[in-house]
Amino acid sequence: MLMLLGLITACRGEAPVESPAPQQPRLVTLAPHLAELVYSAGAGDYLVGVSAYSDFPEQVSSLPVVSDGFRIDAEALLAARPTLVLAWGGGGQVSSLALLEQLEIPFEVIESRRLADVAPAIRRIGQIAGSSAIADSAATAFEQAMSSPGPSDSKTEAITVFYQIGSEPIYTVSGEHFISDVLALCGGRNVFSSLDTAVATVSVESVVLADPEVLLGAGDSSERRAVWQQFSTMQAVRADTIYGVSGDALARPSARLLQGKAEVCAVLDEARSKRAPD
Repeated sequence: MLMLLGLITACRGEAPVESPAPQQPRLVTLAPHLAELVYSAGAGDYLVGVSAYSDFPEQVSSLPVVSDGFRIDAEALLAARPTLVLAWGGGGQVSSLALLEQLEIPFEVIESRRLADVAPAIRRIGQIAGSSAIADSAATAFEQAMSSPGPSDSKTEAITVFYQIGSEPIYTVSGEHFISDVLALCGGRNVFSSLDTAVATVSVESVVLADPEVLLGAGDSSERRAVWQQFSTMQAVRADTIYGVSGDALARPSARLLQGKAEVCAVLDEARSKRAPD
């Protein structure tokens, strides 16, 4: 009977019913690093809204801003007509997630707190956007580059590092932060790795007491050097191992951490060369 019906349909010239074309995703990101990860996953064409301070790659600068990083602009978000919002588990986004639930807008939390989270995040976004081939390739390349040897002399004892963020107050990162992961890859040991939170304030006195061999921070090091020069007992001051690296390359848990790693490893290698012989 089924064969007979098929023959009748064919004789009538009726075209088979086609399935509707799959809807292209319309993605919105609620953190700058998520926008970067979307592009790494080959899904940049599907990005229709971003959070404030999203500036890389250059294309995201022209996209509608739907959030300041903490609060969502509901009107701007609805105007973007997203099929999925990508949020971050950190950054105080609890209220944003609650609003998304109220608006009945689908969302997914993409965790990217540690260095090891970056590649899985790229792969997951690729699965969401249907760009898995590009995402898998990018994630694998990132993992391989990050696992390559960092310091030129990995057999030497780790060099102690203080990573400075800001000046009034002074912030730094704990061992639970991706910047600390990068330091470790380059043979550095974060002197504040035991802090209770990923980012915390520290006092000048605590830094002097920790006596790191390297003082490292984002941007030009001249101002940082001028501040710390008065503490002449510190190893980093005596050896003149006060450095600056690109803030953009280390500020976000994205593929740009590869550039950050290269810069950090270079300055820590230089600092090692200034160590006094045993």
